[in-house]
Amino acid sequence: MPPGLPVGRSVNAEVVFAPSAVPQRAVLKDEAGEAGPLAPLPTPLDLDAMLSAHADALARNPWLERQAYLLGPVRVVPGEPWRVADGGGSLPLTGDERPLLHLLAGSGGAAVNLFGEWDGLAFLPLNFWPALPGDPS
Repeated sequence: MPPGLPVGRSVNAEVVFAPSAVPQRAVLKDEAGEAGPLAPLPTPLDLDAMLSAHADALARNPWLERQAYLLGPVRVVPGEPWRVADGGGSLPLTGDERPLLHLLAGSGGAAVNLFGEWDGLAFLPLNFWPALPGDPS
């Protein structure tokens, strides 16, 4: 596998996914150099929509260990266990406490868009940014 791209770099390239019922693994083919601005992110999901999408992915690939999702707007709720919550419910978070404290401090208790992985038991946060008023989230 070729080395990954540095964070924040955008390139013109074809993305070729490995065959799968739930494609997750891909390589870049025919990289053509620098591109313009980054493509817009997908619309964030609420927790119910994420669970529904995950159930569909599991139906297509029962050996799926985890899947990446963009959630929003959600709030981080400290406790034992830490949770991610929206207006419809909450799910447990996983990961070391230090990054979870950073997430809580960075959000200031406000709603955020949260990117991470769901493994069927808990959500591992990987990145977040403010959920802005007027966002489709």
